[in-house]
Amino acid sequence: MSDFTKNLDLDLAFQGSAFASLRDDLERRSRQWVTTVRVLELQHQHLTAAELERDAAYAQLSQVIPVVEEMAGALKAAMDAYKAGKPTRDLDVLFERNEEAINDLEKAALAVSTHFLACRSAWDQYLQSVESAKRLRAEMLPSGPSIKSVD
Repeated sequence: MSDFTKNLDLDLAFQGSAFASLRDDLERRSRQWVTTVRVLELQHQHLTAAELERDAAYAQLSQVIPVVEEMAGALKAAMDAYKAGKPTRDLDVLFERNEEAINDLEKAALAVSTHFLACRSAWDQYLQSVESAKRLRAEMLPSGPSIKSVD
């Protein structure tokens, strides 16, 4: 075998391994992108659901607050009337209604707090995925690591 043939065989082997390396790198990056897109889609759905639940909890809270204020005002007025010598038979009922309203307020506040934390967590996870996708994209831009050309 001549030196020319040996060099040609080595050159073709090098090109073949370089192409295989390039193919493997492109396949790996393709899988990374597919995974990143799937994660972003799932986390976006999770964030959207968390935001809807948070908004529903705030809406419930906004409905409960006026009831609590109304019950507190009615109870205060009845107690003031009793102190002024005008007793009312509804005082026990007003105490019970006020307690129910406060319990509803407590439940609503707990739901707001829980859904706020869930929304915050979903947001943080989504933001991390977005930043990860940006880093992956930056690697693909010309200023990022370059793919060695096979000449």
